[in-house]
Amino acid sequence: MAQRIIQSIVAFIRASLDLDKLLKENPPEFNYHVDNFKYLLTLMYENYDTQKYDDYGDIYTNLNAQLLQRRIRNYREHLDYLKKHNIIYENKQYIPGVKSRGFSFHNIFGVAKIKEVLITNQKLISKINKFYYLDDKNEIKLLNDELNIDYITKWLNPKYLKIDCAKAEQYLYDLADKERLSEKIRESVIQKFKKNKKLYNQKDIEKGVELIVMNKFNCRLRVLKLFNKGIFNQIVDNTAGRLHTTLTQLKGDLRQFITFKNENLVAIDIVNSQPYLSYSLLNEESFVRNNISEKVSLLNPRFNTSNYLVELTKLISKNTSKDDVLNFIEVIKSGKLYEEFGKILINKRIMVKHEDYRKEAKTIIFSSFFSKNQAKIFNKEIQIFEKEFPSVYQIFKTIKIKKHNALACLLQNLEAELVLHKACKIIAKNRPDIPIFTLHDAIITTESNKEYVYSVLHEVLTKNIGIEPTIKYEPWV
Repeated sequence: MAQRIIQSIVAFIRASLDLDKLLKENPPEFNYHVDNFKYLLTLMYENYDTQKYDDYGDIYTNLNAQLLQRRIRNYREHLDYLKKHNIIYENKQYIPGVKSRGFSFHNIFGVAKIKEVLITNQKLISKINKFYYLDDKNEIKLLNDELNIDYITKWLNPKYLKIDCAKAEQYLYDLADKERLSEKIRESVIQKFKKNKKLYNQKDIEKGVELIVMNKFNCRLRVLKLFNKGIFNQIVDNTAGRLHTTLTQLKGDLRQFITFKNENLVAIDIVNSQPYLSYSLLNEESFVRNNISEKVSLLNPRFNTSNYLVELTKLISKNTSKDDVLNFIEVIKSGKLYEEFGKILINKRIMVKHEDYRKEAKTIIFSSFFSKNQAKIFNKEIQIFEKEFPSVYQIFKTIKIKKHNALACLLQNLEAELVLHKACKIIAKNRPDIPIFTLHDAIITTESNKEYVYSVLHEVLTKNIGIEPTIKYEPWV
């Protein structure tokens, strides 16, 4: 079968920037293509979560040189051209293998809305669609695009999966107006000025707030526009095995505007999913049943030798009946780990009770689970978690030795195996008429099919993990 040729890729650049005019009036003195500039500029807000502050308190995005060179050989000349003409500026803080150079728009472009442009250069399109990525050794690898999950991706059909783009975009405008009044954002701007010992006035604060608000707005708008065009960009990452699509990237508040064949959607969501899945590390039978040894070995090179695996297995066996492990298991069975740990922090006056105390406790739990082991030295909350659940913490700590993200990737890998590859496959086989999508630890379907999807997910998790999960419905309305 002949390979389908992709004619164009949708990119986004600042609405206030006329690239064609700029290049005509200031011809670059190197080999270039206008699409190269479009691609470099669209990277600036592909993912707001990757953006950081530079030494001046402004927002920048890290761009990886090795990845760029695979797509645009003379990318550096293109970036220097954009710098020369005050489109972007560069933060030159660079740590080999750790931190890439950062780039940000100059202020005249920093608060502008984005506009859609097309990349049509076939050579560049071919390189972009190879999805190069960096492995743990900072070496370029090719992402495997053999998804083998057609039973899910086939439902990503723009004829049926639609979003009310006008209402969603208006929601983003209204949200931006609220965020302009956010004391939290304003305080973050002030703290950045103070941290960098930079003089500032009210005008500087307002400019900093607007820059943050519009960066968020544009990143959210970009994903909305792609979704509305039926561009779902489905990719399974090689480490955690999760399926990433435009649906998973979409701002959560915008899901209320999505329908499938005009029917509302509902998420069947695993409550406290990461703590729940961690039971496979606290019970010998679940540890063996879910091939945790093999998963750990793949995710943390330390366990490539049998001695370390033996140590981990012995540690789990020794701690299975410990009181703190049993207490932890009872709490995760209830689906209320965040609430219960929040109460502990409140009683110890580490945290004040407020409306969002569960959310704050969840953040602390995730820090206890997934932070580097050294973080405990400076973090009272993690120290309390270790004191409350010492045996649990010891197991997590062991898995993270010399590879702190191993535990997070392990639990995500197990989640993908059970949700994506087992539960969804059963649903697709037995009920091929039911539309299904995944949002990592949740399966999304139409309202009329939620009970069946719930029953399959519940059965798969109970059978494989060994304890019943807490699952809830989250209507997208």
